[in-house]
Amino acid sequence: MEFFAAWQSSRENLLGAFTGAGLPIDQMFRRWARNGCFMHTVNHPHAHVFVDIAGLAATKLPVERREVDLPVPDALANGAIYPCYPEIAEANGCRGGYYFKPVQSDELMTLTEFVAMCHEAYSQCPHGSLR
Repeated sequence: MEFFAAWQSSRENLLGAFTGAGLPIDQMFRRWARNGCFMHTVNHPHAHVFVDIAGLAATKLPVERREVDLPVPDALANGAIYPCYPEIAEANGCRGGYYFKPVQSDELMTLTEFVAMCHEAYSQCPHGSLR
């Protein structure tokens, strides 16, 4: 499958799985996508996605439901950030970038700085140890 075609088939699979479970997320998915990148990695969405899905699931339970507008911590937002390159993002209707964020840091790095940091880290490894 072509790289850029993976978005459509992955989206359809996800929406179909949720609909099959009685939890249609089509409208939420459109809102998430319109607001930019909503995934940290291929299997870790931003916390607001979990909040939306949990709210939808709660409507299926025989319990009193209360709307609460509290911020939800997003632990992965404090981790490393790898950008979605503009060429990939634009093909999916989003805006990309070239800024990286190392773990435990609030500082952004350019692509050039990131590559230099990687070379420095790799230079500390014994020859032949990287696979």
